[in-house]
Amino acid sequence: MCVAFGLGVMFAGFRNGEELSLPSQMGGRKAPAAPSTADATASSTPPPRHLLDLPAAVKYVYINIGTSWDPWPGCGTKGTKGEIKNGHGGNDGGLPYDPEVFCVMVEPLLRVVTGVHERGQVTNTSIMIHTAVGPSRGLAPFYEYAGVSGVASSLSVINEVLVEREVASGAKGPYSAGARGQTFSTTVTLKDILDIIPDRVRILQMKTDMQGFDVTAIRSAGKDVARIDEIYHECYGDNEINMYEGAPVPNTYQNAKAILEPYGFESGKERAHDCNWRRKGAVRLPGRKYIGNW
Repeated sequence: MCVAFGLGVMFAGFRNGEELSLPSQMGGRKAPAAPSTADATASSTPPPRHLLDLPAAVKYVYINIGTSWDPWPGCGTKGTKGEIKNGHGGNDGGLPYDPEVFCVMVEPLLRVVTGVHERGQVTNTSIMIHTAVGPSRGLAPFYEYAGVSGVASSLSVINEVLVEREVASGAKGPYSAGARGQTFSTTVTLKDILDIIPDRVRILQMKTDMQGFDVTAIRSAGKDVARIDEIYHECYGDNEINMYEGAPVPNTYQNAKAILEPYGFESGKERAHDCNWRRKGAVRLPGRKYIGNW
């Protein structure tokens, strides 16, 4: 199933009289402003939750935001043997069918959503939500890189230093050769994503790959981020170059720490390029798939 404009809570917002306004058209390669819409926490009367109609047998959920072409972990199809074939090389990252497990995938690029469907990676135990996750609900500029694959695309613009390096080296990388320009994407908050998941379900892990917007998205969940056992996301260490610019919260380990520690999360060993976190007291379940280095 593909939800083209985001989630039911957005439509509830329209009914409640919220107005959406487009951010100013970006000129050149300036960093985009945050989406100019009402913040998810601004209303004193929250919109009603619209829950996934999950089978009663489902106990566990994985969330993957910025799914790209290799959904992780990928939930198997009822009635088939073995693991769903996904991940790099088509043979890793998948789970065998398990009536207790459901996968929620989020991806803003339509051609990627279409490709994941065509490859059979959206199954009867998963859902693909076609939207971006940002600091608020609405519409935001979306910058497409890496040509047809779109793997480097983001709500942020690429750091010009990287483009200059590619051009100077003669390389035809995803930023200097594959840029497709600017479009617009619908945006929801991480709280919106979490709100569709019934409270009875345990969220084992959330993986994000958002090209500079991961920490911003995590912050948009507010206190509800504590519903998640483990988080694995892209980040930059203290001495790493910030590859993308313009996110409301720079995508660094230190910023993620400042957001997550107050909600009871502790850091794993990965603190550069990728970061991983576990809510204190959460215990990994035997036989379940996780990523992250402890």
